[in-house]
Amino acid sequence: MLLGWFVKMGVNEWFSAQGELNYTVKGTEWVTSGSDNGDAFSYIQDITLTYLEIPLTAMLTIPVHDRVIPYVYAGPAMGFNITANTRIDTTTVNGGLPTFAAYAAPVSNAKGVEFSGTIGGGLGYRVSDLWVTLDLRYSKSFDSVFEDVDAANIPTRDEQFTVADPVTGTAQDLKNEMLTVTISFVGIL
Repeated sequence: MLLGWFVKMGVNEWFSAQGELNYTVKGTEWVTSGSDNGDAFSYIQDITLTYLEIPLTAMLTIPVHDRVIPYVYAGPAMGFNITANTRIDTTTVNGGLPTFAAYAAPVSNAKGVEFSGTIGGGLGYRVSDLWVTLDLRYSKSFDSVFEDVDAANIPTRDEQFTVADPVTGTAQDLKNEMLTVTISFVGIL
């Protein structure tokens, strides 16, 4: 999910710079299953991270018509982590009887700042004094969004969840990757 505002400053008819302030929700889900001493188990884990993100992009606009303008852009972004949470749903089959459990907690080792790159493009269509745009954007963080922890001080599962190896404290190398399609309505000032 992405919700935001932007300011675009034209350099000339072809080039412009755009700064944004976005609220984004990113995350992942994975399923693990197996067996332990003949008992089957599976769990689904969701990690949800929210950010206040500031992309700065350089934009190339191709003025093919006064009402239709395709564009492409690229640039860096910096995101400030607001929340990091996980939810784990488990199913265990003991002797043929399934047992269900759910667990939710904050993630203790999410980095406070994320640096990423953004590329994208779109098409703007002018209707009177209003631009309607369709935009496709891809962004990916440059580094893992989790940091290593001291294995001796990993919090208990009842307090917080840590996305790291419990023996070494090495964080899982998970990078945020996001594909966004947006439709916007922009008034001309």
